[in-house]
Amino acid sequence: MISRLKLIVGLGLMGGLLLLLEPARVGEILGRLQPATIFIVVGLTTAGVAIQAVKWQILLRSRHPAVTRTLSLESLFVGFGLGFLSPGRLGELGRGLLIPGHRLEWAGLAAVDRLGSTAVTGICALLGLLVLHPLAALVASTAVVAVAGLLKFGCRTCLKRFQFLRTFDQLLGKLPRQALLANVGWSLVFNLVFFFQFWFILTDMGPIPRAALAAVPCVFALKALLPISLFDIGVREGAAILVLAPFGIPPELAFAAALCLFAANVALPGIAGLFVILRRWEMVGSLRGVE
Repeated sequence: MISRLKLIVGLGLMGGLLLLLEPARVGEILGRLQPATIFIVVGLTTAGVAIQAVKWQILLRSRHPAVTRTLSLESLFVGFGLGFLSPGRLGELGRGLLIPGHRLEWAGLAAVDRLGSTAVTGICALLGLLVLHPLAALVASTAVVAVAGLLKFGCRTCLKRFQFLRTFDQLLGKLPRQALLANVGWSLVFNLVFFFQFWFILTDMGPIPRAALAAVPCVFALKALLPISLFDIGVREGAAILVLAPFGIPPELAFAAALCLFAANVALPGIAGLFVILRRWEMVGSLRGVE
């Protein structure tokens, strides 16, 4: 029921945006993409997946050194597949679905990985906002600190009621500081790759003022804060239009760039992940049939 509701929300957002845009103009802008640009964008997506694989393996091996690279990479793609079908890609917490044992711990490690990357995105967005609007950055930083304090207070109560949150809290205490720092470092590299990818798509489609570069992280931060639709449909595109509008960037251009970003960084890895999940289920079914 919730998934259907979020799909409806996503389609409603996308429909609302299309009513405000000129579809023909969006198609014309998409047609500007050169084959070389598409090749580079896909290459950056591959680089992003590789970076995620490295930082995920660091966390896995910090707790369970016996986990192989193959199993680590496979579990990452399982997360891509599950995340593709969930709002805010929250399904990625199920990366360990097909790894034997330690189910709650796998989910906890995935949560650490996602929260680390999201925190880096938020910090980058605040820095960009500081460059563009110092007063707005100060207000946003104050709000973040206040919300973080409320969440910390609320988590103390929730820890007593939810096993997953207790597992997550215990993991943070057990993970080596070196592993956490390495994860944050790779998360920064991962975010920079995404920012550059989006900027590269934008500049290939039309003239973009350099000042807009500082606002790019805000697009990703807004999307992360609003996981209200399936596949993040409409949220990503709406965030791009809202953030880039003050720089005189046409909404059709922002929409088209965000759509390309979805295809490269969500749809492609997500579809590949779904194939991995189906292959694993077929293998399990075959083994059961043999037994």
